[in-house]
Amino acid sequence: MKLNKRKKTRALHKKLWSLVSLYVRKRDAGKCFTCPARKPVNEMHCGHYHDASVSNPELNFDLRNLNCQCPGCNLFKSGNKVIYAYNLTKKYGINILDELMELKNKVIKWSAEDYEEKIKYYEGKS
Repeated sequence: MKLNKRKKTRALHKKLWSLVSLYVRKRDAGKCFTCPARKPVNEMHCGHYHDASVSNPELNFDLRNLNCQCPGCNLFKSGNKVIYAYNLTKKYGINILDELMELKNKVIKWSAEDYEEKIKYYEGKS
């Protein structure tokens, strides 16, 4: 029973990630957060400052932690973290790095219902 629940949660996480990733890339109009690159949203990535995968969905889907990035910055420069941090503080203020770090250190679990609620919200945004 637990394995099926875990599989369902992972599937919901993946579906939500697809929706949120597209939302962020559209929100940022295909402009890389860490370099001057601008491309169509389908050629860009949704980059994280901190990556939490399934272990902390609050951080993983926190829109302050997510920004559009070109593949060069996101993959080949490992997120271009120094510039990412600088731009986060310009956008949200000096406390953002501490707030995201605090959130990263928390263990937060979402139920299937939590994921489904967020999915419904972002489906309405597309």
